[in-house]
Amino acid sequence: GYYFMGNYGSLPYYARDNWAQANFKYDLNGFFNDIRVGVRWAVHHEGQTLNVYTGVPVTTLTGIGAGPLTNLSGLSSLNFFPGSVYHVQPSGPNAIYNYVLATPGLFNNLYAPFVYDNTFGVAQKSEAGYAQLDFGNGNGLRGNLGVRFVHTLIDASGFVISQADVGSLPAPPGSYQTVANAHNNILPSFNIAYDLTPDVILRGAAAETIAWAPYNQETPYTETNDTVLTGTGGNAHLNPYKSYNFNASVAWYFNDQSVLAFSVFYKDLTNYITQGTGIEQLYNGLYQTAPNLYAQLPAGSCNATGICNYSIIRPQNGGSAEVKGLEVSYQQPFAHTGFGLRTNLTYTDGSTHTGGLLPYNSKLSYNFSPYFEKGPLTASVTYSWQSKYLAGGYVAGAPSVMVAPWAELDFDATYQFDHHFSVSFDALNLLNSTYKEYAQGNPTEIYARYKSGREYIARLNYKF
Repeated sequence: GYYFMGNYGSLPYYARDNWAQANFKYDLNGFFNDIRVGVRWAVHHEGQTLNVYTGVPVTTLTGIGAGPLTNLSGLSSLNFFPGSVYHVQPSGPNAIYNYVLATPGLFNNLYAPFVYDNTFGVAQKSEAGYAQLDFGNGNGLRGNLGVRFVHTLIDASGFVISQADVGSLPAPPGSYQTVANAHNNILPSFNIAYDLTPDVILRGAAAETIAWAPYNQETPYTETNDTVLTGTGGNAHLNPYKSYNFNASVAWYFNDQSVLAFSVFYKDLTNYITQGTGIEQLYNGLYQTAPNLYAQLPAGSCNATGICNYSIIRPQNGGSAEVKGLEVSYQQPFAHTGFGLRTNLTYTDGSTHTGGLLPYNSKLSYNFSPYFEKGPLTASVTYSWQSKYLAGGYVAGAPSVMVAPWAELDFDATYQFDHHFSVSFDALNLLNSTYKEYAQGNPTEIYARYKSGREYIARLNYKF
């Protein structure tokens, strides 16, 4: 505690949705069966403010009720820093917490840089109109043709503070600024199905689709680590994921509750979202709170007024990419035993316009699910597996990482006593599989490894 005894922080977060929708249908009584039209209005608000209160006086370990230091045996031999080897033993779990809260006038000392960097608000408003024309001749041909027009306005707000004002509160008038980003999208879609025989159906589909990034990624905030000069943040100029999608399939319904299906698909992405790292000049809070530590930061990284070069990772528009693949699915009950099998396998080949890996795309995945359905009892076991895939760098400034192949085993069962009462039981992740991330191109360089544990859920259901 020779320079810093902690602080008190709170991060209130809010989110709210409002929407209204109206749909209409008109029967045409011909080859074109009916027309459906609708409108939808929606707005999503989301934001946060980080309040950090400082001014905690420096004291000794004894002053906060701490005991001796604990030596974590073995870490010294692995060349860990002393601060990682020796740990404080507080007299109780709330010793440090209570010491911080006992600081006189603590909540009068709000630290301005954290407020400015970690405060944002976003409002995403959308207005959509859509129409769909259903057709079919009653002789095995059917489908629909649709179009949706959507206008989206994103107002992303955050502080823009000059170096002269970065350490003072309240913020100067006009420093909380909003970036408006408007998008218009016309999204057509087409679906068709034809009964080649009573048991074989051909299907085709084409559509243009969009999907937005998580709301907090659409904002201009920046969260930094002042000791290692890294950080992460949002981007108020993100475009949505956008793709043209094509699919064709053939399904053979060879018996009751039985199907064997093959499908091929192609997606032409005109934009996807990835993570990018760049150097940004930002204010370092240690300049005020811990000048001795600020002076120890790497030479040439910071100047004499508190401004440092940070490695900041932000979401960014990734450009074009394509995905092509195929899927095989099979389902069949075995005679009248109640036992059956559901399974599917998907192969997906995705690449970016530069020839690199498409983030979050596994080349191979499958599900294998034997089941039992007879009388009041329904039960199944599902084994799922997916191959490795590229993920974004989760630590600010870190490179992208690969996620190792992943497997999961789940079980679910339901017993129906009568039309009203039933009980169900689910067991998730029975293998307690290890999730592992490693450096791209080097599987022995582990970035993260963890287990999420098994989960068991029992339910008693009553249906009126």
